[in-house]
Amino acid sequence: MPERRASAGRATVAGRVAAARRGAFVGRHRELELFRQAVELPTGVEPPFAVLHVHGPGGIGKSALLRMYGDVARAAGATVVRIDGRDTPDPRAIRDAARAPADGRLVLLVDAYELLGPLDGWVREELVPALPGDALTVLAGREPPSQGWLDDPAWRALSRVVGLGPLDADEAAGLLTSADLPAGTRAEVLALARGHPLALTVAAELAAGPGHGTPVVGPALLETLVPRLVDAAPGPRHRDALRVCATARTTTEALLRDVVPDGHGPGAGELFDWLRARSWVEVGDRGLVPHDLVRDVLVADLRWRDPDAAESLYQRLRQWTVERVRTASAGTREQAMLDLLFEFRHTRRMATWYDWSTFGLVRGRPIEPDELPALREIVVGHVGPEAAGAVLAWVDEQPGGVVVIGDRGQVDGAMVSITLHDASRRILRTDPLAARAREWACSRGLRPDHEVTAVRFLAHREHAERRSPMQDVVSVRTIREVATRSCLAFDMAMTADPAFNGPLLETIGFARIPELDAVQGTRETATYVLDVRTRPSNSFSDIVGGPAPGPAGVDPDAVRAALRDLHRPDRLAASGLATTTGTTGDDLRAALLTAIDALRADPRDARLHRVLDRTFVRPAGTQEKAAEVLGLPFSTYRRHLAAAIVRVASLVAAALVDRN
Repeated sequence: MPERRASAGRATVAGRVAAARRGAFVGRHRELELFRQAVELPTGVEPPFAVLHVHGPGGIGKSALLRMYGDVARAAGATVVRIDGRDTPDPRAIRDAARAPADGRLVLLVDAYELLGPLDGWVREELVPALPGDALTVLAGREPPSQGWLDDPAWRALSRVVGLGPLDADEAAGLLTSADLPAGTRAEVLALARGHPLALTVAAELAAGPGHGTPVVGPALLETLVPRLVDAAPGPRHRDALRVCATARTTTEALLRDVVPDGHGPGAGELFDWLRARSWVEVGDRGLVPHDLVRDVLVADLRWRDPDAAESLYQRLRQWTVERVRTASAGTREQAMLDLLFEFRHTRRMATWYDWSTFGLVRGRPIEPDELPALREIVVGHVGPEAAGAVLAWVDEQPGGVVVIGDRGQVDGAMVSITLHDASRRILRTDPLAARAREWACSRGLRPDHEVTAVRFLAHREHAERRSPMQDVVSVRTIREVATRSCLAFDMAMTADPAFNGPLLETIGFARIPELDAVQGTRETATYVLDVRTRPSNSFSDIVGGPAPGPAGVDPDAVRAALRDLHRPDRLAASGLATTTGTTGDDLRAALLTAIDALRADPRDARLHRVLDRTFVRPAGTQEKAAEVLGLPFSTYRRHLAAAIVRVASLVAAALVDRN
C-alpha cells in the first residue's frame, strides 16, 4: 500500500525517524543528489528519467539508500510506495499499490529487485508504462538491469544506472564515527570490513556490545566476523536462535518455540524480539530474514565449529517443516515445501539444480486451453515431433497434471506429471515408455491400493531441463506426492537429459532403471525410480514420507533384536523377524549381513556401516566401547546406530519384495 506522508506543518514521529536516519547515513552523495534533482521538480513536470536502477552485492547498502530516497521523496511532497522482493508479492498487489490515488508525484521504490527477476518483463512492459508521466521508479537489486532495459532505445533514454560499491575510507570512517567507537577499535573494524557497509555495521555493533572491549583482530572479514556473530549472543538459547534464523528460509516465533532446544532461559517470544532487533535482520511478511552475508557466515561457522550440532539442527528443522507440509492448507503448503527445499541449499548438487537467488519466486499454474499450442511447441522442441505425441496425449488423459510457468498467454516452461496406477489402456497404447514403466512397477509386487506417479515431461523454453525455475516446480511436486499420498509405492522421473539430472536424482534417492532406457526423437531418455516403500537414507522420501506402505515393511525394532543375535543361529531362527518374514535363521543372517555390507558400498552410508560393524558384526563389547573405538560422542553414536538400523530394515524389506 502507498505510504502516507505527514500533514504539512505538524511534527510527527516519522519526521523524527527521518531526521535520525539522515544523521546516521553516510556517503552516497552522488546517488542522493541524482535522485533529489529529479524528485524535487514541481509536480506534473516530467523528470529527466523515469527509472533509476541501483545495483550492488548483498549488504552494500541498497536498502539504506532506498530508505533515504523515501525520506527525500516525502519531504518533496511525493507519495511513496515501497515494495520488497523478499516478500515475493503478487503482481496484482504491486499493480494495485502503484495505481492507488497519490498526492503529488508517485515514487515507486522496489527493494531486492533481483528476487523479482521473473517479473522483470512485466515491470518493464506493463507496470512502469502505466504510471503517471511524472512518476519515478527505483529498482534496487544485486544485478545490473537486464538486457530488456538496455536494448530498448526508449528505456535507455529514460533510465539511469547506479552501481554501489564499498564505501571509501572517509565514508567508512564516518559510519563508524556515528557508531561512537573508540579510535583503536574503529581502526581495527575499518581494516576488517574493507568498506562493506553491512560488515561495518555488524562489526561495530559487536565491538560496542557488552563484553567486547577487546578489539577484534583477524586477517579477513569472514574469519573474524563469523565467530564474533555467534559469540555475541547473550546466552546459549540466543545462540541457538541465531542458528535457526540463519538456517531457515524465514523465522517465526512458532519455529523458535518448536526447534530451539529446550533449556533454561528466554522463551520463544523473547528470542524472536531479540532477533528482530538485530541490525542485519529484515522483517518480512512471513517472518524474519537475515541478510545473506550474515546467513552464510553463521551457517558456515556452525558447520565448521560443530558438525554434529549442525546436523541435529537440520534434522529438527526438517521435521518441523515436514509436519507443516503435511498439515498445511492448500494455500500455504507450497510455501512449506519451498521452505523444505531451501534447507538443502548447502548440498553441493542442489547448487547445480537451483538458483537460490530467485528460489521460490516462480510458481506453477494450470495451463489454459489457448496455451496448448505453446505447450506443443516446447514439447516438440525438446523431444521431437514423434515423441511429442505420446507426451501430449496425457493432456487429454490427465489434464490436472499439466503445469506451466509464465504470465498468462506466455508459457515459459512446462511439466507433465502423471499417475500410472490408474492410467487407461488407451493412453498406455499411445505412450509405450509409460506403459513399460507401469509394467516394471507392477512386477515389483504392488498392492491393489498402491499408487505410482511419474514426471513424464519437464522442460523450460530456453534452458530445457537444465537449471531454471522449472526445477522449483518439479521439486515441489515431488515433495507433495511423497508427503500427501499415503499409498504411494513408486515415484518416477523420465528425463531426456540424464547426464545433468541423473546425479542429483540419485543423490535424493532415485535409482536409474536401465531396462526402461529409451530414445525420444534423437534424445536418450532415462527413467529414475524412487521406491517409497523402502525410503533410502538421505532421500526426499526419507525426509518427507510417513510410514512406508507395502507388504514388505520391516519393523526396525525387530531388526535391532535380530542383530543382537547375529552370531547365535538358534536364537536368530526363533526371532520375531524370522517368524514375521517367513525366513530361516541362515537366510535371515545372510540378508542382514548383505544389507550391512551394502551400506559400505555407498559413501553416504559408510558411517552407518562402521557403527553396525563395531556394534553387531565385530562387536566392541558395549555400546560405550563401540563409540570410543569409532571416536564418536556417545550421543552421535546412538543417533547413527538408530539411523543404521532403519536403513538395514529398509534394505531387508526391499530384498523381501524382490524375493516375492
